[in-house]
Amino acid sequence: MEKIEKKREVVTTTIDISYKAIDGTMFSNEDECRRYEETSEAILLDRLTDIQIKTVCCDDLFESSGDGIYRVVVPRVEEDINTLNQLWKLHGGATSKELFFNKSDLQKVILVGIRFATNGKIDWIWFWKFNDVINNITDGKYVLARRSLDNDR
Repeated sequence: MEKIEKKREVVTTTIDISYKAIDGTMFSNEDECRRYEETSEAILLDRLTDIQIKTVCCDDLFESSGDGIYRVVVPRVEEDINTLNQLWKLHGGATSKELFFNKSDLQKVILVGIRFATNGKIDWIWFWKFNDVINNITDGKYVLARRSLDNDR
């Protein structure tokens, strides 16, 4: 009888998956992260209300009917800019390295257009910097920052 030994090496790879919310909070579960971000959205919209100077409807702005609401905001402190950037990021507007708003936008008028889906979540959100719009109109260009979302998010 002959004894045969076989050496077998088993390599185990473990992949830990985590989910990072818009504000940097880490979650081990995608559903928890999504629920947190939806709550985060409500907090951000509440903060947006704090910096708005007026709310208008589509008819007021464009002389045409529409189902969106528009908030005229003027960021006064850096935290206001952070609120706008978090909303921008939350709705796919940028990667973590890109920011749409910066300190130069303090004290400037910004229009935030929001339409809600039937499920109560944001369907789309637009951000207009009035100075950019005015400059682009005079230059013959028009820039609009818009983010559309899936209604089931």
